[in-house]
Amino acid sequence: MDRRMPVMDGLEATRRIRELEGGKDVRIAAVTASAFADQREEMLAAGMDDFVRKPYLPAEIFDCMTRQLGVHFVREQAAHASIDTTVSSSSLAKLPETMRRELADSLILETRKR
Repeated sequence: MDRRMPVMDGLEATRRIRELEGGKDVRIAAVTASAFADQREEMLAAGMDDFVRKPYLPAEIFDCMTRQLGVHFVREQAAHASIDTTVSSSSLAKLPETMRRELADSLILETRKR
């Protein structure tokens, strides 16, 4: 359940689901960009069972489903193939100009974050 939605927010939607017959048996996990503890408590108080913060990794969604539903997933390990990650200036030169600019901008932004 996303906390912020058009028409009705996730808190109200959760409250309404809980009021339905069998609604207390429904497992509801909040998906939110909020990192504030008071909002987490508000979501749990509204009847949500768990929460996952955005941006999330797929594994976090699967972990939440395991906690809430008791289901277990078989996860395949990615084969660690030996991949040459060396980038030469000649291979970069083959990329379209717009892609080279986007790559350069991304590298600059990432460097500034550190």
